[in-house]
Amino acid sequence: MHGERHPELTEVRTLFGALRADLEPHPMKEERILFPMVRELVTATTAPSFRCGSSPIR
Repeated sequence: MHGERHPELTEVRTLFGALRADLEPHPMKEERILFPMVRELVTATTAPSFRCGSSPIR
């Protein structure tokens, strides 16, 4: 809408799209992977072994 007067908005839109594409999958991964692991840790009587690969969760 304001692109003609503010051409810098094109770059902002591009950067926002890239950031959004990078961040949107994270909550789903937390729900599927991280939170079940936390629940298991809370209820475990012995140390569970998790396979997280090279993930930061490890």
